[in-house]
Amino acid sequence: QDSFPVPVPWGLLFAPGGGDGGGGTLEMDSVKLLSQLSPVRAHCTAASCACKPRAGASCVTVTRDAFKSIASKTLKKAYPEQVVLFKSDDFAMPLLANNPNHRDEILRLMGGSAGNTFGQVARWLLHPAPPVQASVERTRRAVDSAGRFCFGLHLRMQKPMPAGGDKGVKVPDPEVFFKVAVMRMNALGVPPDQAVFYLASDDQRARKAAEAFFNPKGLKVVWMEGVTFGKDGDRTSTAALQNAIAEMRVLSLCDELIGSYGSSFSAVAASWGAIERYDVRADGSYWQSGMMEPCWRFASRGHGEAVADSPDLPYHFGCHEGFSTFKGWQQSSWNK
Repeated sequence: QDSFPVPVPWGLLFAPGGGDGGGGTLEMDSVKLLSQLSPVRAHCTAASCACKPRAGASCVTVTRDAFKSIASKTLKKAYPEQVVLFKSDDFAMPLLANNPNHRDEILRLMGGSAGNTFGQVARWLLHPAPPVQASVERTRRAVDSAGRFCFGLHLRMQKPMPAGGDKGVKVPDPEVFFKVAVMRMNALGVPPDQAVFYLASDDQRARKAAEAFFNPKGLKVVWMEGVTFGKDGDRTSTAALQNAIAEMRVLSLCDELIGSYGSSFSAVAASWGAIERYDVRADGSYWQSGMMEPCWRFASRGHGEAVADSPDLPYHFGCHEGFSTFKGWQQSSWNK
């Protein structure tokens, strides 16, 4: 809601959708949220539990700057409220999953594994709304009829990649993504006649490039019909955002994903489907993603200390994974 000039109601993107206005069931109003939580696992509301807030406190708090607490504090002690509604453009669940005060609780909640909390929750909560799901199913039929093993390709071509501008490079040629996908096909031993390459991009020209690369090799490439293209993707209409969710879902249903370095779209799609992701960088190189969780877009903008204080936690620095993401890495004296 904070990122788009004309927000689309939750229920028009994800189901269950609620009434005609698409209100959905993910409640962001704190008072309504309390009421909604009351029958779930004995949560209390002011009405059902006669909540009597102490001086200076209430039954619910809304915060945007709780990163430090999420990473290292006991939340029941840090917040006297019964519900903490944390609003953020980042995905901070890995901080909580690695908080020593709450890690055991998170592991129990997630069935013993906290390596992809977003994906587990997304597969439970993020069910596309009927119009979106119809696009997903139509496209999946085309994918399934083309091949047994799907390589997803997300090419973000209208927005410079991180570090690319410094070198005078906006994005690599589409052919680089295609070559990485074919390399993965060969590495996995997938027969060419059983492989299908699903293309999602913000640039119509990527389709022509894909046809020119794959068709002469006898390889099959598929994309979603009816997708609106625009600068950095079209975010100006409900239909365009529904298409974006549908594209992300189809990518998540592939077997592997070749994504764009620094793109949260690539990261969320891979996490949603719990699939391997390879990111192509502006200089044409690629690397395998080290985490299943989506990136934390603003970890470097005021939250660095909270991230660094979370023990043994590798993190994304502005959506970029790398070898310098562990606390204290600069202090290594191995070669001294």
